[in-house]
Amino acid sequence: MYIYITVIADYTIHKAAALGELELLHEMEVKIGDADDFRRRCEFCRDYFGLTGLHFAAAKGFIHICKFLIHKIKVDINIKTDIGDSPLLVAVKSKRISTAKYLINRGADITIANSKGMTPLHYAAEQGNEELMEILLSKGADIESNSVNGTPLQYAASLENLDSVRLLLEHGANPNPVSLLSPSPLFYAIYSPSHEFLELLLKAGANPNMNSCGASPLSCAAMIGVPRVVTSLLAAGANPNLLSENGNEEYKGCLKPIEQAVSMGRLDVVRILFPLTERIPVYPDWTIRGIINYFHYEAVEIKREQNKEDYLRFVDQKGKDAVKRKDYATAVKWFSEGIYVDPNNARLKSNRSICWANLNEPAFALYDAEECVKLRPDWIKSHYREGVAWMLLKVMHYIKFGFYIFRRPTRCRVEQIPLSPENPKFIYLFN
Repeated sequence: MYIYITVIADYTIHKAAALGELELLHEMEVKIGDADDFRRRCEFCRDYFGLTGLHFAAAKGFIHICKFLIHKIKVDINIKTDIGDSPLLVAVKSKRISTAKYLINRGADITIANSKGMTPLHYAAEQGNEELMEILLSKGADIESNSVNGTPLQYAASLENLDSVRLLLEHGANPNPVSLLSPSPLFYAIYSPSHEFLELLLKAGANPNMNSCGASPLSCAAMIGVPRVVTSLLAAGANPNLLSENGNEEYKGCLKPIEQAVSMGRLDVVRILFPLTERIPVYPDWTIRGIINYFHYEAVEIKREQNKEDYLRFVDQKGKDAVKRKDYATAVKWFSEGIYVDPNNARLKSNRSICWANLNEPAFALYDAEECVKLRPDWIKSHYREGVAWMLLKVMHYIKFGFYIFRRPTRCRVEQIPLSPENPKFIYLFN
């Protein structure tokens, strides 16, 4: 009976906060009596995703509930959900700007990142809320904070939010952030229909020769085939002889921008690049027609595919060798090289995920693990990798009845994976 009453009380507290019913919260405070007990209930009563009453109040914009819980009850203003969202993060994500301002003024930690590494500044940049971005930056928000979506500038660029990009650059954001998971802002600008976006980044110092995620800016522009973009990059100093795939000499399938244009049939771009490109020795006829004909020979295409497979085996082995030495940072770089060549390679993403885990980068480990699950949902190893990442994020809930059970905030179900000692797949995974 006591347990039943306790559950009902906890549910009522949670419901009252979520619905903005301050009087009901006052009633429950009086009924429970003990102030510490009431505070603990407010903090530990959560929904399936780990949201407390304060999170719901922040999401709904109920400042009066936030004030009651924070001022009077002394609920932790930075309490996190299962995926690491603080009330401030929830308020910003929910576009409750007045609530976000209140939480910031009350001392909420503006640097807290969730399981994806996303901070309030990332979400403010996503929405293009310049007022909130200014407040966060004035309070010391890290403008270069990295996440699975890159820095706030990378994230804003990926969404083509020009106002956010401009403001972040004005505040000194690095136009050339380095990330193994997210392209540089310049790449997003190349794909954008807004030429102003491209010019803004180039004027801010974006490097037209900085490879990102396995390709040069000019190579990407050549594949897209917009002459104006190619011309702007060349005018900014882009090198037409720069190889893709980071120019790794071990990969004989590296292509120059003119070859990328040929591969996509972008003849206008080929004509622009041809007089600027140094002759490539493998082409017997160094003319536009000769390049196109040779590139599409069946034997040449087969050879390119073989080079790709050879390189994937090479980087995979290099990565595994680095793992054996426990040099996980180097291993990440090698596995990333392979992923750039073959983005749908679940095995490489699985290997990189466990390296991120060993580097204590749970957000990146989770990102790769979730990509593995999408690519190979029936592969037990991908679920194991995801479980490791969630454990690093401290959201594993319990082990029971011979099953490893954990919540997945990205799915409305619970996964159960047998942990029997006799399971040979798990013996392999843990060795």
